[in-house]
Amino acid sequence: EKRNIPAIAVLTKTDKLKPSEITSQTHRISSRLKGLPYVHYSAIENIGRKELTATIWEVLAANA
Repeated sequence: EKRNIPAIAVLTKTDKLKPSEITSQTHRISSRLKGLPYVHYSAIENIGRKELTATIWEVLAANA
């Protein structure tokens, strides 16, 4: 049985990369995600928490 389960790619460890590395890695990864929503996230530096929460709500609302 195939299920349509929404997903979000959470690109973690953002705090470990330089801005230029984030850009190049995001481009490399996003080309493989085929439209899957993604968010940069770092728990250490509290980066992306609001964006992740907003994206979760958007995905849930779109699939309600």
